[in-house]
Amino acid sequence: MQHYRVNMDDPFSHAVALVPGPVRERLDGDFPLDWTVIEDAGTGAEAGEAARVRRRLPQPVEALVRRLIEDIGIVPADVAGGVEREGAASAWIHWVSIEAEGESYLLRNNRSGDLHAGVHPGAVVGYAVLGMELVTALHDAAERWLDAGKHHRTVREDERSPLGHCAMRMHAYLRNQPKTISGHHTAASIARTLERAWNTQNIAVRTALADMRLGSAARGARAPQRGYYAPATGHRLHACDPGEIRWLRALARRAAAGADAARD
Repeated sequence: MQHYRVNMDDPFSHAVALVPGPVRERLDGDFPLDWTVIEDAGTGAEAGEAARVRRRLPQPVEALVRRLIEDIGIVPADVAGGVEREGAASAWIHWVSIEAEGESYLLRNNRSGDLHAGVHPGAVVGYAVLGMELVTALHDAAERWLDAGKHHRTVREDERSPLGHCAMRMHAYLRNQPKTISGHHTAASIARTLERAWNTQNIAVRTALADMRLGSAARGARAPQRGYYAPATGHRLHACDPGEIRWLRALARRAAAGADAARD
């Protein structure tokens, strides 16, 4: 049995406050969410209380969760089981609906028909916090890599450092990422692009960059891990792992700062 005694009020409210305007607009789509209510401290308190005593979440929070599923996706088995296992973007799917079922929730895979019943409201709140953190970090990381790539264009190719070459690669992939069916980029499409751009680099480059010290800018971050059993494919990025995407964002910040220093 899952117990949610941890206070989720502050993490929820903090995550909402950090969601930038462009991401809010994307989540709004044709039917804007009520951000005034969602970011109200009272809504966070209600969501936290619902998680603790097992009752249905406020309707604006449920609406936010549905938009997050559409934008970043969800791993139903992880949410239902209360575990965080899948960090690769390819594992997160969008064709999932969430329905209230008494004091719990039901997750339905609309393609396979698979159901996960009795999902605790606390797990749904946790997913909302994780989803908001991911969409925010992915947006910020993409913007920083686009900026870093612009800076490194002014450096001759044969004079670029491994970080400079990485910046140019990330910039190129992000500039040319394919449109989704809707014609717009989603957090999931950005995550897949960042994964491809990083993971298709030479292993020597990935290793060198993963070993860089990023200091306080990378608080809460975690570099892609070395592969002990398969070192030739190690240091692979999982863009739906919040620690790794924070690290990638910090690396982009370093890339932009390094290009600025090179010009001075």
